[in-house]
Amino acid sequence: MVPFLPTTPRDRKSTPNALTSQYLRRRPAKPERTPGEAKKRREGQHRFSAVNARNSSWGRRRTRCTRCATVVRPLAVPPPRPTSGRFFDVGKGFEPSTATNSARREAVPANSRSGSVLTKARTDGKGPDVNTTKPLAVRAVLFDMDGVVVDSRLVIESAWREVVRRHSGRDLTTEEVEEHVHGRQGSHTVAALFPRHTPEVRRKIWAEVDRIEETASYQAIPHVQSFLRDLHTHGVTVGLVTSSWTTKIEHVLKSLDVQDVFTVVVSRDDVQQGKPHPAPYLAGCRLLDVDPANTLVFEDSVSGVQSAVAAGTTCVGIGAPDLTEEGAADAVADFAPLRLVPHDARTLRLEGTTRQILIIPRTGS
Repeated sequence: MVPFLPTTPRDRKSTPNALTSQYLRRRPAKPERTPGEAKKRREGQHRFSAVNARNSSWGRRRTRCTRCATVVRPLAVPPPRPTSGRFFDVGKGFEPSTATNSARREAVPANSRSGSVLTKARTDGKGPDVNTTKPLAVRAVLFDMDGVVVDSRLVIESAWREVVRRHSGRDLTTEEVEEHVHGRQGSHTVAALFPRHTPEVRRKIWAEVDRIEETASYQAIPHVQSFLRDLHTHGVTVGLVTSSWTTKIEHVLKSLDVQDVFTVVVSRDDVQQGKPHPAPYLAGCRLLDVDPANTLVFEDSVSGVQSAVAAGTTCVGIGAPDLTEEGAADAVADFAPLRLVPHDARTLRLEGTTRQILIIPRTGS
């Protein structure tokens, strides 16, 4: 028996027949496509494996579809790798860099090609890929103080170990020293090491540490004084960005006789958030009126490197070779291998690093 098939709109609407809706459903007319649009639609339906896509260099070669073996050029190009280093999540109390994307690319060119003569590309997301074939031009150089200008690690460690032993009756661990002492503001350190003490007691403990550090004697990092003088003689803009405070800064710079080298000084009292937040180095760049992408930073601590990289600057680690794992472009033991040599009539070249760095003095800008 042939099923009833309604012929009028009213019959089709009122007939609850599955066959009716299946055979009489109106399909919209297909839009006309040009040959180029049809080709793009066909290519967009192909599939590419991760290995196949990586070997194709994305857009430089044609890729073979893993489903139908058709050789086509893929349409979906993956976004470029981030080139400004490690960015912090605003929800975790950090802010991204204010440098523009073009400035970040100029500061640290990304490299994803295999076979180039480059330093080892970063793949862990902690720092930028460093391209040593393209020189980086900077207009300002920023220094941390503790561990970069003076060797204060032992003084700082002994001061905090003494107050912890006195007020808590225990010894600091190495992990606590690296995570909460070096490169950190005193407010963070005292809160992390004395979580059960009242704010008033914490302020007194912090004041004890400050008095110890303000009167201690410090040794300069090897060859840092001559390097600072060389920068100053050539008219390079130099700044100091430190987690220390004014009294200690004046004591250290006067003991080394380099107080006239630094154009600006950013202390812990000048920013609301200390390292590893990018605010200290962003403040230094703002005071010097330079783009973070055109700024070179020397740091010795993990939190300091993270702060410099998050601000969009190029960082060179001092003392620890593993600082490159945190985003530093290079790491040296001290300032002994670093030299300034003329590059051309208006720029200087920094020798002693794997990254090619050109420094533009104020007189040559």
